[in-house]
Amino acid sequence: MPSKKDYRAKAEECLRVASETTTDNVAASLLRMLAEDYLALADGHGSITQQQQIQPKEPEPEDK
Repeated sequence: MPSKKDYRAKAEECLRVASETTTDNVAASLLRMLAEDYLALADGHGSITQQQQIQPKEPEPEDK
């Protein structure tokens, strides 16, 4: 599992790349949002605290 330092480094990298993006404002905005998520994870406020598993949906019974 990544450490707080790892999350902060990723956040800094996202902000650096966002500041260098000159032609695509959408990409820069998404990178800033990703940086915020990484900082939240570093501070322990992230919603991703453990790997979530998707359970297969059981088939619905057929109506006759």
